[in-house]
Amino acid sequence: MVKVFAVVADEVRKLAELSASSENEILTIIQSMRDRIHIGVKLSNNLGEALVSIIKGVQNSTNLITEITKVMSQQFTGALEINKSTIRLLAGTTEVKESITKQASLNDEDENDAQTEETRITIAK
Repeated sequence: MVKVFAVVADEVRKLAELSASSENEILTIIQSMRDRIHIGVKLSNNLGEALVSIIKGVQNSTNLITEITKVMSQQFTGALEINKSTIRLLAGTTEVKESITKQASLNDEDENDAQTEETRITIAK
């Protein structure tokens, strides 16, 4: 019976050693998993901060685009007004040119009439 007890005790000792070894492996695995989880949490936090920064950048870009669009619209409206003023100025200049041309033509006719009258008076004398 002592022999049986020694065999059982030896098996219990082997089982205890195996159990202790398994416990150490399990603790190592748990520690590794905990470290990886902490790293994952830090990466997630960093990613969250990066996404917030990206969102702010997109919002700033959107605001700038909106402002640029508004300013371009105002510039377009101003350019249309300048174009209308230029057309009115051109029309006025054309009217002045036509008036000057007409006046010059009338002056030429009056001068020709005067010369013709002078010639008649000279001939009549």
